[in-house]
Amino acid sequence: MHDQVVSLGSNSISISVEALAAESYPDLIKARRAGKKYQPVVGNERAISVSYKDLLVVTRFHGRPFGPVASAIDKRLGGSLEQAVENSSFRARQGETMIFELEARGLGSGNARRILVIGLGDPALCGQFVYCGLIGCVIEECINLEPEQVILLLNDLQDNNIRVQEENFARVLSCRVAHHLSTQAEHGHLKKIRLVVAPDVKDRVEASFTARQSVCQICSNPNL
Repeated sequence: MHDQVVSLGSNSISISVEALAAESYPDLIKARRAGKKYQPVVGNERAISVSYKDLLVVTRFHGRPFGPVASAIDKRLGGSLEQAVENSSFRARQGETMIFELEARGLGSGNARRILVIGLGDPALCGQFVYCGLIGCVIEECINLEPEQVILLLNDLQDNNIRVQEENFARVLSCRVAHHLSTQAEHGHLKKIRLVVAPDVKDRVEASFTARQSVCQICSNPNL
């Protein structure tokens, strides 16, 4: 599938759907189908292609640990991301954000220089309102951080014992971006949002971009 391009006048932001290319993900699919939790094996450092100008976004529910993909990333960083969270006032309340500076810690060589951690609040309340707020937080942070690309891990929403309707998330993402462009608000240098999903749902998420509704269920905005 080609990138989904959301545009208004001369402003545009493209959205791509990518499967996490980790060798261990067949085991994740088997575990999910069996109703079991699965912790991916860290070993494929190119599972997510990240450049210096990208902003990597990870999420966390209140009272929950990081999901398996973020945990795998943290393991590669020697546990410094989890330690930074524990030493901060960040409690993963909905809309709460924390910037983790890899470059300042000597960890940014060849990778993204920043990780944006966004709180999703109570996992029992996870739904379209939370998705919309999450995307709004990402776009707002891009004004100051000025990444060219944002990499958003949908895997950790799926793999933290939270039932996520991937199609709904993709539709809300497209709608929220369209609404932002319609207001002519700033979004820094952001050109692309890369939505990273598990391989077994990639086709379904891509198809959801074409299955549009006439009005957004959240804000009654006809961008969806």
